[in-house]
Formats: sequence, structure tokens, C-alpha cells
Amino acid sequence: HWSDIPTGDLYQPIASVKGDIHTGGGQGKGQGGSGENGTITGRDCPKGLYGTFCEECPAGTYKNVTGSDKSLCRQCPVTQ
Repeated sequence: HWSDIPTGDLYQPIASVKGDIHTGGGQGKGQGGSGENGTITGRDCPKGLYGTFCEECPAGTYKNVTGSDKSLCRQCPVTQ
């Protein structure tokens, strides 16, 4: 619930991404039909972040390249 959010903390965005979310479907014929799935486009995330909204890589992983694919978040080496 929103009332459980602590107060007094200043929100600091980690990164910002510009892009478009296309949700329009395909054209229907006759009685109509299902549209195609929409698409999501964005920009590459900076190091350490992944995904459409540039979230932090999961705990125990790191990303030292730009890009948005989650597979770029690699397991941390056991020796470090």
C-alpha cells in the first residue's frame, strides 16, 4: 500500500531512457479480428542497467557494456 512507502527520501532516478511504445494492432476485416502484438522500442541502457526501463541487474550479476538485454547481466566471478 502507498502509505507503507517511507517518507523523507528523495527520489533519485538512476537513468532515463527515451523511446516509444507502439500498442496499435493490425487491421481487422469483415467481422474484425485480433490485432498483432504491439512493439516496445527504447535505447541502450548504461553499464549496470538492463531492460526497457533500465533497471539494475539482479543481485550477484554485473553488466559492463551498454545495451538493454538481460543476458548482458553476467554472473559475478566467485573470486571477486
